[in-house]
Amino acid sequence: MTESPCGIIPFDTPPPGTFDAIFHALDACSQDLIGPMRPRLLAIPICDDAGVVAGGFWGCTLFQWLHVQLLFIPESLRGKGVGSALMTAAETEARTRGCIGAHVTSFSFQAAPFYEKLGYTLFGQLDDYPPGHNLLYLRKRFDVPAVTPATISLTDAGKQQVLKRARAFAINGEDDAAKHAYVDVLRLDATDFSALNEIGALACASGHRSAARTAYAQAVLYHPGNPIGRVNLGNLLFEDGEISAARVQFEAALAVDPNFPEAHQAMSRVLTELEDEAAEQHWEKGYAGHAVVTKPYRGSGKGVPLLLLVSARGGNIPTRHWIDDRHFAVSAIHTEFHDPAQTLPPHALVVNAIGDPDRCGMALACAEELLAGSTAPVINPPERVRATGRVSIARRLARIPGVVSPKIVALPREDIGATDGLHFPLLLRAPGFHTGRHFRFVENRDALADTVAGLPGTKLLAIEYCDARGRDGMARKYRAMFIDGVLYPWHLAIAADWKVHYFTAAMAANPAHREEERRFLDDMPGVLGLRAMTALGAVGKTLGLDYGGVDFALTQDGSVLVFEANATMVINPPGPEPIWDYRRRAVADALAAATRLLLRRANGQPCCPAVPDVRTLATTAPAVTLPVC
Repeated sequence: MTESPCGIIPFDTPPPGTFDAIFHALDACSQDLIGPMRPRLLAIPICDDAGVVAGGFWGCTLFQWLHVQLLFIPESLRGKGVGSALMTAAETEARTRGCIGAHVTSFSFQAAPFYEKLGYTLFGQLDDYPPGHNLLYLRKRFDVPAVTPATISLTDAGKQQVLKRARAFAINGEDDAAKHAYVDVLRLDATDFSALNEIGALACASGHRSAARTAYAQAVLYHPGNPIGRVNLGNLLFEDGEISAARVQFEAALAVDPNFPEAHQAMSRVLTELEDEAAEQHWEKGYAGHAVVTKPYRGSGKGVPLLLLVSARGGNIPTRHWIDDRHFAVSAIHTEFHDPAQTLPPHALVVNAIGDPDRCGMALACAEELLAGSTAPVINPPERVRATGRVSIARRLARIPGVVSPKIVALPREDIGATDGLHFPLLLRAPGFHTGRHFRFVENRDALADTVAGLPGTKLLAIEYCDARGRDGMARKYRAMFIDGVLYPWHLAIAADWKVHYFTAAMAANPAHREEERRFLDDMPGVLGLRAMTALGAVGKTLGLDYGGVDFALTQDGSVLVFEANATMVINPPGPEPIWDYRRRAVADALAAATRLLLRRANGQPCCPAVPDVRTLATTAPAVTLPVC
């Protein structure tokens, strides 16, 4: 074959016959594998009184699938079931042609909830197409068994009996027995919403998120008109960072029930994440009158009544892994929306989970006002958390011998470019965000304006850059937890990038890095040395929190270079893979300490006195040496 005489040149008006030539060449090439590519048109027009086509259905059948290409209902016929009738007629015809299912694409601002009500489920999406929206791919299998009153009645009596047994196991915290009982229900009826939803909740509570996601997805598949399943699935998607997919579920839930508070609560989180001002109206609809949420208690006997204070707008300490629902009967209050005239739920202990003062100033103020009506002991009192904002805690920690605390200054975004005294490189951060979001490295003043333009908020934090790389060129970030006055090692992340996070550090791919982390977890004093351990003890006292943590590196002289110290540190257990077995004892120790803290304080015992006496600790030189900033 010779080179095309016109070369490789893009066209928007190619020569006539170009498409047909390419199509037929491709068709001929693939016929041996899939047969001829012969779509068969399927059209159902809607005509007005004059006989003019005003809308209708347009699609085709190909490879035993119906492809829904166009569906338009005239304004005068909307809300009358015409769209559903057209789809039913098209699907019926597709079945007669031997189709096994149908598929359709829809923009996120269009008709996805309509198709989902008809049994279509999301299987893919193209983000930012068009910009700010998504293109959604939905499908429906015709061979999925339909739920009818007749099929339900055949198994209902036995199913309800097994479901009742499953719930009893779950309430008593017998997770394995409950799981097997729910599976028995699903053997009787694979579409049962209660079993799918509740086994999903059970799987989520025990950390089996993939199984939970599958169960919730099945609940949505078989019951697209039930908003509960959609919210549960959407919440998991949101927590996994799939914001657009979560939004689809929440929008579909609100299309079913515009007043469903849990859907408004979930939508408010999504829109806040997307920095959309419409979040505020969803906050109001979701939490006004619904500020108190009673969490399921799964223990035997009477649980310790615990009041959990949280902010509706985020910035909370993740507590899922250390407030055990088999020990504690939890009532959560979203403080910004609590009615002061309302009596507080019974409680023997208060846990203030509002952890980010830069984001949650109003929530902390509301928490302080709320606690004026309680005499119970408080974990992480709001006034102490308020003192741990990034600017103020950096200044306080800088006074501690053996601590290097980078200078941080909060500046109005419009003033940053004209501010004198900025030394480059520096870091810019939007306050109130974590896990590296809206956190940028600025090489020089020339890059400042573009960086500022890409960050949200009216104020930004300008942070002194301290090079945390070791002699091997890798940056290291240690994390230790302060729980009830005791210091616990949590993890060590090692990465080439300056912005080190455990979930991006690829520790699983590097045995040498995991071995270095193991040494830290097994012998924190020996790895860090006396100077660093002494400094960390002082950091814990300065924080003054019952529960908190610190991310840090080591300098060349063994000092602690603090990245951040606050209450919002996450305790996430490692995955089930054997390579993480070396982390399990440290995780178990910290979680057990958190449980002891709660039980001791609920019983009226004071907190432990302080971080362990570092004079008795090993004085081994640090395993990692870093330059002082």
